[in-house]
Amino acid sequence: MNIALFYYDDFVEFEIALALFLLRDEKIIHFSLEKKNYQSYEGQTFIPEFQMNEVSPKSVDLLIIPGGNSLPLFKNEPLKKWIKECVENGGKIAGICGGAELLAGLGFLKGRICTAGTSGLKSDDPIYGYFSECKISNSVVEIDGPFITSQGQGYAEFAAKLYHLSIGGEKPESEMSILKWLKNDRT
Repeated sequence: MNIALFYYDDFVEFEIALALFLLRDEKIIHFSLEKKNYQSYEGQTFIPEFQMNEVSPKSVDLLIIPGGNSLPLFKNEPLKKWIKECVENGGKIAGICGGAELLAGLGFLKGRICTAGTSGLKSDDPIYGYFSECKISNSVVEIDGPFITSQGQGYAEFAAKLYHLSIGGEKPESEMSILKWLKNDRT
């Protein structure tokens, strides 16, 4: 599976850390809009390998968009076009927290069931309007077509879901067992 991880300013790395741990044996391409260093919300510096224009969306099986303040990217037409081409070529798009918000802001979630925010979406949130044509779910993780969205607090469930999808989703118990392992649930 070819996985692409999208970096942007102040992305929230902890929300994707468990997913990256579980997917570590897959080919992961790290990319961004510009060739520069990106500092995460947690303060670490990341240097993506590629700029978006150096990565073919046709080669991506799964795009992971971490949380963070994605609002400045809502009007980014080249990114929208790149994600659209990824979907048209059979790629899945996974966004957690601000990543899901970016998908809504770019218009990909209209008419779809999706999650929003860290632990849901409130009507006084500045991005509330971008979800007006979405079917917002209170579930931690949702899949609707090629889109996987997760609330930020669902980082373990998000990781388990992406891992389950990476192994073909053949065994329903695999997702639950990996989630139990991530949460140190010994029952």
